[in-house]
Amino acid sequence: MNIIFNQQLLDTIWTDMDREPTELYKVKLAALTWMKENSTSVEDPNTRIVIEFLLEYALEMKQLGERSKGIAEGTFKQILKVDPKNPLARYRLAYIYYTRKDWQIASLFFQQAYKNNVPAMYFNLKDDQMIKAQLYSAECHVYLAKQAFQTALEDNDVLFQLETDIGRPVEPFLRSIQAQLESREYVLYKSSERRMTSKTDAEDIFDDLGVNDLILFDNARNWILSNGRSEVVLQSETADFLKELILKHYEDKPLSYDHVRHQYSEDNIRQKKRRLKQYAKERLFIVDLFTPSENRTMRLNPDYNYILAYPTDDTFVS
Repeated sequence: MNIIFNQQLLDTIWTDMDREPTELYKVKLAALTWMKENSTSVEDPNTRIVIEFLLEYALEMKQLGERSKGIAEGTFKQILKVDPKNPLARYRLAYIYYTRKDWQIASLFFQQAYKNNVPAMYFNLKDDQMIKAQLYSAECHVYLAKQAFQTALEDNDVLFQLETDIGRPVEPFLRSIQAQLESREYVLYKSSERRMTSKTDAEDIFDDLGVNDLILFDNARNWILSNGRSEVVLQSETADFLKELILKHYEDKPLSYDHVRHQYSEDNIRQKKRRLKQYAKERLFIVDLFTPSENRTMRLNPDYNYILAYPTDDTFVS
């Protein structure tokens, strides 16, 4: 893949997300080269696109196993060199340290992600991720306190005798934090409302769909579209496009071409719409997924009940 011009790079980023990791790595190198040669502000739309690709690339690498986590970590650090306050990169790095039990570093990065988050910022954390950042940070502090207290016990016979009388028991506190995390694993849109739920609850809904129900379910970054009788696995880019349509459906608004132009060209938008109609017709036996709408807009058929379930973050996925 020979990327020479800036626009070629931007076009490649949005069309190559479903390539093999080795091909994506070439795009990543081109993206880093582009940022090095184009010292633009992080508020620049093109820079945003490149950083967003790098965030997604790193997240994909993180899911491919222990060896690829090192690639993910390095990519997040490279993003921070360009955008030092990027809260998502800090949040992802925090969790990598968290899984290694580097509690002190993880806690620091969780706190920095929380501090740097600005709702108006392009790379802001969602409300549910903010809550998880605080909960994980609290859990890190508990582990650090537990380790320090254990060291103190080992070095002091008097403290050992008083162990049962000192402080709040750690294990029940950790269990309560874990319960809160599990109850917030998924974002669920159903019956005109948005709520947080557990992965188990989301899976139960997926397995028990009603008549005219359509669910887009993200199962560990495998997007599945199902009507309860049949299902189809969607590529991530197609799933993201359908996700935008469903969110607009919940607002009772059409999805305009302008709303997604920063991600897709107009030809790409039409292609994705045709692909969704084809999947719905051939795999789910739905011939009317879309309903007529104004020019340069798209609207899902309101006769169906659309359910959307996706993780608040990838952090609970092993």
